[in-house]
Amino acid sequence: MILDNILIFKRDKIKFILKNLEPDNVTSHYVEPLKETNYIEHVPPKLSVVTQKEYVQKINDSKNSLIFGLFTHDNHLIGTSGVQINFPSFKNYVNNDSKYLTLGILVIDKEN
Repeated sequence: MILDNILIFKRDKIKFILKNLEPDNVTSHYVEPLKETNYIEHVPPKLSVVTQKEYVQKINDSKNSLIFGLFTHDNHLIGTSGVQINFPSFKNYVNNDSKYLTLGILVIDKEN
């Protein structure tokens, strides 16, 4: 699913942009923190820039998932967030057949 709008906001006089994450935004700067995190349970063992670009494209093509990036004013990616509706791997945590939503946040660059 693609996020159609772009949200621009300021904090402490610094402009940030929240927009859909595209495969072209995936670099080693994005992939390395994914490899090093202890908080994300389903990181593929052979994670690479190529496999993560494929993953982002798969999310963008889906009807029930969304991934967006938080960028600085100069288009530097500093974080991502993903939303999945009725994500199959989380079904074990739901007690009934109701719809559910999961949200994940990854901070890539704490310095910016």
